[in-house]
Parts: sequence; structure tokens; C-alpha cells
Amino acid sequence: MAELIGAIVGATLGIALLGALLAWVARRIFPMPRLASYLVGVVPVAVLAPFLLASSSSPQREFSDSVLIYLIGGFLAFAVLYLTSRRSNA
Repeated sequence: MAELIGAIVGATLGIALLGALLAWVARRIFPMPRLASYLVGVVPVAVLAPFLLASSSSPQREFSDSVLIYLIGGFLAFAVLYLTSRRSNA
């Protein structure tokens, strides 16, 4: 159970950091709101992460488990980015 929680927390932090970087780049290139840029940043990372990192994360873990872990991490990463973003009161 601790391994699963650690994998989800690690996936969340990794996807949030890389997603925030991609969101920042997307906002510099295209005029878009912050929420849309977070989606543009998090979704590709959450979808591609299982394919790129599944073999290195744990050799005993099934690929479908890695997909589920990284998708949960993607949802949580989006929530972290949204909840910690600066929002105007206007």
C-alpha cells in the first residue's frame, strides 16, 4: 500500500512540475487562460508518462497499473495546479 501511495504522490508531483512548465510555455506562445494552459500542460504529460516511464518505475508493476497511477496523478496534478494558482477577484 505504501508503494502505491508513493507512486501516486511521485506521479502527481512530477506531472504537476512538468505540466506547469508546459503550461507556462503555452501561455507565452498562445494567448490562453490559465486553466486552459494547465490542461494543455497536464494532459499530454499524464497520457505519455506511462509509456515513457512504466518500465523504469517498477519491474513488478503491470502496464495497466502504471496507466492508472499516472492518470490519477494527472488528475491530482491538475487539482494542485488549479488550487495553487493566482486567481483574480474581479
